[in-house]
Amino acid sequence: MQAAKDSFFMALCARLQQVNPQRTVVIEGEVRPGLLVAENEPAICTQPPEAFCIEWGAVKPMSESPLVQSTLMSIDATIRYCTCGANNGDGDRGRSLTTMDAELMAICNPRQTPKMDCTQATPAPLGSSVFWQTPLFGAAVQTASMYGRSATTTVFYYPEAEA
Repeated sequence: MQAAKDSFFMALCARLQQVNPQRTVVIEGEVRPGLLVAENEPAICTQPPEAFCIEWGAVKPMSESPLVQSTLMSIDATIRYCTCGANNGDGDRGRSLTTMDAELMAICNPRQTPKMDCTQATPAPLGSSVFWQTPLFGAAVQTASMYGRSATTTVFYYPEAEA
């Protein structure tokens, strides 16, 4: 499962670098692409504005029938993001959120990537693919200074062979 999660994240990260290389985030003094995985960040890290944050959900087999010999698995993913607006909240938060919506759609296509073992210095292919559904966008949520939303998708993969 970890290889599938890593592959999904790495693919979206690389695509974000192409779509908008200026979308970055600073975590513990390090400038990174503006995409992070909540479970991999320090506990004190909150959702940074102007960045996408993946939260992993339920994992389940695609078939529980003893008649179907498929090992295809799925994991739910929620991608949260918010913006202060390009002009420090001077009335353009909706436009900035729309830009982030478009970026998310762009980085999610094509909806597949090779599954890689990212535990090595040079990721190695594992011989299968990770694929996902088109993200479903939730309603926009507004706070005093932020405007954001979450989008959900389901990621599909075949589990890694046990060593």
